[in-house]
Amino acid sequence: MSNVGRYPCQTLDDTLVKTNKHNNIGNRPDLNSVIPVTTGAMVSGNGWQSVKFGKSATGRYIALQCFDTQDGTPLSVAEIYLRDVNGQRIARDQWQVKYANSENEKGNHTGDKAFDLQESTYWQTEESAEMPHLLVISLMFSYSEEEL
Repeated sequence: MSNVGRYPCQTLDDTLVKTNKHNNIGNRPDLNSVIPVTTGAMVSGNGWQSVKFGKSATGRYIALQCFDTQDGTPLSVAEIYLRDVNGQRIARDQWQVKYANSENEKGNHTGDKAFDLQESTYWQTEESAEMPHLLVISLMFSYSEEEL
């Protein structure tokens, strides 16, 4: 027979860690059998960079997966935009982070900072986080995109 402890609800509520992280393992997609729309590399440093898909891709989610960084420091991403087949930016006001394997809460660098309309904020992984890094964003609607 097992010993079972009964605790007042308030005691358990006080011990639960409050977090803004988006790392529910049930939301992590299995990308092993998925062919990426595009692959490539970004240069280290500040400034706008874009990735053209080469052909349009339609979907409701976008998954950014990073296998390494140039200098071994935590990954940082700020202000993601998607362009549709007409070259217009897709509105980001309803986007939501579905999953992020690592988020640095110390500096408030959670996944949603990658598209929060503020250039001074960004998603950053924790220093000890293992590669690959993954950020999955729900666009809330299905779009045809050609550029990130």
